[in-house]
Amino acid sequence: MSVMIPQYKGNRLPFPLLGLMARSGTGKTTLLLQIIPKLKAHGLRIGLIKHTHHGIQFDNAGTTQRAFASGVDVLGCGEGISFAEWHYDDAARAFDQAINHYQQLAYQQARSIDLLLVEGFKSLDFPKIELHRRACQAPLFAPSDQRVIALATDCPELLALGIKRKQREQQKQQEQRKSYEMQRILQKTTESTLRADLPSDLLGDLSGDLSSDLSGDLPLELPVLDLNNATVIADWIAQDFLPRFDYASQSNCV
Repeated sequence: MSVMIPQYKGNRLPFPLLGLMARSGTGKTTLLLQIIPKLKAHGLRIGLIKHTHHGIQFDNAGTTQRAFASGVDVLGCGEGISFAEWHYDDAARAFDQAINHYQQLAYQQARSIDLLLVEGFKSLDFPKIELHRRACQAPLFAPSDQRVIALATDCPELLALGIKRKQREQQKQQEQRKSYEMQRILQKTTESTLRADLPSDLLGDLSGDLSSDLSGDLPLELPVLDLNNATVIADWIAQDFLPRFDYASQSNCV
């Protein structure tokens, strides 16, 4: 796994960004309220930027409760979480200001976060999970939007595809391990001797495309998660997404 540097607009950040991207009515806010306490259970310090025309109130135990008024920007700090909401016509400007607030917390007040979650701002350039609800009958962003790094859906067909891809990836990893073992043996003997003496299950066809029978337009490496299982989504964020990044976290909790 290659190490990534968290950044926005070419500027390094002290925390990774991850957005939730969806059509209207998919349930972005509902999912946020479900996954935040689960991410906190992983020991993560979470920040949140929400761009909306409606108020939101957090009711998680130990989290500061705050109703947001239209036209007001608020940065609040609670136990293990900070959150902000902006109401501006210029989404890019609002987002830049929100990012600046969190950078000030990290650099000036030593109140860093491990992850900044973003709801909305789908046109801006940072990694996102696309939320897809079958009942909305809307096309996916993922096939054409490279900023989508995972898909969370309730569509049985897509979930089945995700399971199949995961199985294929596991098989691919097993084949790669076999290939590595073969290369080690080849250092000690000729290829002809190897093929005469090695068990057939070790040889196999290691050059085949293990994903060739997968259908659909989704990128082959795109994880497919269960939209109705907040634990699975939070675990993927904590165990698969965040370890990709190299960033310095402060010791103080937000």
